[in-house]
Amino acid sequence: MIEFSHVTKSYDGNIGLDDVSINIDSGEFVFLVGPSGAGKSTFIKLILKEIDADSGRITVNGHEVTTMSNRLIPEHRRNIGIVFQDFRLLANKTVFENVAFAMEITHQTPRTIKRQVPPVLSLVGIGDYVDRYPDELSAGEQQRVAIARAIVNRPTVLIADEPTGNLDPDTAWEIMKLLERINEKGTTILMVTHAKDIVDRMNKRVIAIDNGRVIQDEFGKYDYHANLRRVVSSEEENGPEEGLGTIGTKPAPAKKTHRDKKRIKTDEKKNRQLEKDRIKEDKEAQRIAAIKAKEDAKFAAEEQKKEKKKARRVARGDKNLTHDEVADALAAAAAEAEDEARKEAELAYSGSDKKEGGKD
Repeated sequence: MIEFSHVTKSYDGNIGLDDVSINIDSGEFVFLVGPSGAGKSTFIKLILKEIDADSGRITVNGHEVTTMSNRLIPEHRRNIGIVFQDFRLLANKTVFENVAFAMEITHQTPRTIKRQVPPVLSLVGIGDYVDRYPDELSAGEQQRVAIARAIVNRPTVLIADEPTGNLDPDTAWEIMKLLERINEKGTTILMVTHAKDIVDRMNKRVIAIDNGRVIQDEFGKYDYHANLRRVVSSEEENGPEEGLGTIGTKPAPAKKTHRDKKRIKTDEKKNRQLEKDRIKEDKEAQRIAAIKAKEDAKFAAEEQKKEKKKARRVARGDKNLTHDEVADALAAAAAEAEDEARKEAELAYSGSDKKEGGKD
């Protein structure tokens, strides 16, 4: 399903991944753990082909990503769903519209969207919230919407990037049970997390990365700290290798400071771009909504104008009426004449009864 073979990626001399070889089978549930800046984001971006590896080979769903042409990238990404920590829902769209949006950008028909979205919302437990907006939902409910949006196109792989990071423990566990149900239906799940309690409780496969290296790949618990110490101890005996640090001990100040500054700068740049993208999406959605509202108002005004014009023409007996307008006018006149005749008959019958004195 996902295979990394001796993959290396560096950024201006800093290691993102260093000779990583991993194979994730179809239907697996895998946790990707490690300290900040360890290489987890690089791993995800390489899968999505947001960046290119310096060397090695990456295969996803049987397609080699490293040599994939730009023309095939959109189709490749349609088979991968993504859930983010900050939900990234469109504030001016309802729950239904947020999920449907993921299908609209893949050019699905309105009929398919109407058929496919409700069952997915029911699966994630928010089937009754279709008309609500994000600000009317709790954090857990918003994350369920985000998960529904990620799986509505039925991807083979679901990448969850810290999906419980903004949730309280009880809600986080509900989200994990939901992800497990999705996994049981055959979707391969790769979840990036720092939540040790969740990893230990789920008892799934755990891949730990530090300084671009895989230091743990086994089923069970969040034990990469112990694994890292074993790696460091081995290197102290055989000679240290540059770039491998320890968790819980202070690295060389100069390297740590440089790395932290670079990471902070990168994160800030990424957050600024995300905010720009969000604002751009909101403005575009508002622009479209304004255009639609203007068109609806114009149409309503034209219809009202036509009705008033038609009424004036009927009132003055305009002979240039259309066949439909003539038919409507005749029908109205016939109904009025029938009503008048009925009233005259009732009056005549009432007067006849009085003259006869009530006798048969």
